Parts: sequence; structure tokens; C-alpha cells
Amino acid sequence: MRINVISLFFICLFILSSCTRQIKYEQLEEKEGRMYYKSKPFSGNCSDYYLDKKLKTTMKYFDGYLNGLYISYHSNGSKESEGTYTQGERIGNWKRFYENGNIYLEGDFKDGEKDGLWKYWYNDGQKEYEGNWISDSQDGVWYSWYRNGQIHSEVQWKDGVQHGKETKFYENGNVRSEGFFENGKQTGAWKWFYENGKIESDENWKDGFPHGIVTKYYESGKKEKTVEWENGKKNGMFKEWDENGKLIKKEYYKDGKFIKGS
Repeated sequence: MRINVISLFFICLFILSSCTRQIKYEQLEEKEGRMYYKSKPFSGNCSDYYLDKKLKTTMKYFDGYLNGLYISYHSNGSKESEGTYTQGERIGNWKRFYENGNIYLEGDFKDGEKDGLWKYWYNDGQKEYEGNWISDSQDGVWYSWYRNGQIHSEVQWKDGVQHGKETKFYENGNVRSEGFFENGKQTGAWKWFYENGKIESDENWKDGFPHGIVTKYYESGKKEKTVEWENGKKNGMFKEWDENGKLIKKEYYKDGKFIKGS
């Protein structure tokens, strides 16, 4: 009985030492996505270092896969990233930081894929953009901001491609452009504006190409030119006016080719 207790003690001690052993990353060998130490899948703690011997990364492995807390550092010693692995896949909350210590991004992983709300910041602490991920694909409305905190854009996504309304703004808060996407392609009516709020361009799109009449305006509000498009090619009349309203060019196109003009 005494022998069995002693044997059990040494077995437990061996397992504990295997799980807590500390080695350098350079001592590991990678084979098909799995890390080995002395020809066996590695379990334990591991550290990696910069050329100047400063700590670069601390990580844990189990049976050859990243498993547990993972922390990386910038060359100046400040934390670069922090998160958790399970069997080689990132899970739960992850954070990344700038060298000055300010947070760069924060979000969650599920089964190794981005999932849920993610937030991103400029290096001065001002939020840059945020939005939702579902299975590593952008989904829903994403927002972005200028460094001064003014809204920059509101963009709708579905299954990783733009789908729905997109609105972009100038730093003064005025709308810069607005329109719609369908499965990643511009579609329908689009408008662009000058910074003073006046219309710059009034356009129609189909399957990602200009389609229909496109009208552009001078900043004064007077019409500058009109172009007829069909599936991305000029098809019909092109007219251009000077800022006084005088017609200075009139051309006709068919299937993208110039036919005649004056």
C-alpha cells in the first residue's frame, strides 16, 4: 500500500512538472500546426524574446496546442495583446494595445472567429470605429469617427459584405455621401455633397455600375454636367455647362463609344 501511495505521488509530481515546465519558444518544433518538444507534443509554459532578450510573448500549451492565457509585449515592454486560447483557437475577450499603453481594440472570439461587438480606438484614446461580427463576418451597422469625435460613417453590412445604407460625413457634421449597397455593389440613388451642404452629384447605380442619368453641380448650385449611363458605359447624351449656365459641350455616346459632339 505504501508503495502504491509513493508511486501515485511521483506520477502526480511528473504530470505537474510537465504542465508547469518553462521553455523558450525557439526550443519548440512545429509540425502540421502542432508544437513539439523533444519529439513529443508540448505541454507547459513557453516564452519568446526579442533579440535584445526583452520578453516578447508568454503563452501556455497543452498537448501541442496553445491553451490558456496568451500575452505579447511591445519592444518597449508595454503590453501588446492579451487573450485566451483553447486547443489552438482564440476564445473569449481579447485586447490589443498601442505602445503608449492605450487600448487599440477589444472584442470576443467564439471558436476562433470574431463574434459580437468589437471596438477600435485611435492611439490617443478616441474611438475610431465599432461594429458587430458574426462568425468572422461583419454584420449590422458599423460606425466610424474622426479623431475629433465627429461621426465619419454609418455603414450596413450583411455576411461580410456591404448591404444596405451607407452614409459618410464631413468633419463639420454635414453629409458627404449617401446611398445603398446590395450584396457589396452600389445600387439605386446616390448623392454626394459639398462640405457646405450643397449637392455635388446626383447619381443612379445598378449592380455596382452607373446606370441612368448622372448629374453633377458646381458648388454654387448650378448644373455642371449630365451624363447618361447604361451598365457602366456612357450611353446617350453628355452635356456640360460653364458656371454662368452656358452650354459648352454636347456629345452623344453609344455603348461607351463617342458617336458625335459639338
